[in-house]
Amino acid sequence: DYNPLNYKIISNMFPCIKTILGDIGQDVSGSKSNLLNEFNKLDDRNSEVITLNKSYRSTYEIATFSNNIINRQNVEIVNRHGAPVQIVKYATVEQKINYIKKCLEQFKNNNYKSIGILTKSIKQCNELNNILKDKLEYNHLTIDSTQFDEGIILAPTFLVKGLEFDAVIVVDADNENFNTEIDRQALYVATTRAMHELKIMFNGNITKFINLTNKN
Repeated sequence: DYNPLNYKIISNMFPCIKTILGDIGQDVSGSKSNLLNEFNKLDDRNSEVITLNKSYRSTYEIATFSNNIINRQNVEIVNRHGAPVQIVKYATVEQKINYIKKCLEQFKNNNYKSIGILTKSIKQCNELNNILKDKLEYNHLTIDSTQFDEGIILAPTFLVKGLEFDAVIVVDADNENFNTEIDRQALYVATTRAMHELKIMFNGNITKFINLTNKN
């Protein structure tokens, strides 16, 4: 998510050779710039791009599902299988709450220590917090949070980039909510936070970035 100015500042502060590591699939800045060209403009030494194609974090089912969201091909996924990705449609707020409760109970029975309930935006996260705060125990992660605690975490997706959970519930993955290219990247970020189990919830029509006929 760094822009050319960020890299220029880093280059001026640290003139040494640098290794910059990241997942281009998690770029939610909307930038379509060619990183290699940008680096070569900032430094008279030629830059080199090395592509790492092996996926370690998630089960085969979760990694395959996530890669399909961004149409990523030629990825070697570690052969660690788990539960299929579960996609559930709800019609009412009560159904939404009951499904989240059901998932959390299942995760507890599986002895998962870290669980993420993820929304697309801060606004949606706050709205869900208002619904759940008197019904469930969890930690609400905000931009003002000073620490990350183990357990059940409610958070907007952009705050959990770089984090991982035993299990994840992605809330409101409908087509109205996830419909732009930046939304596609955000959905990819959300689903790739899960190591062992992934649940997807939606109301109305499922986002166009998820193909229900080829979930895994």
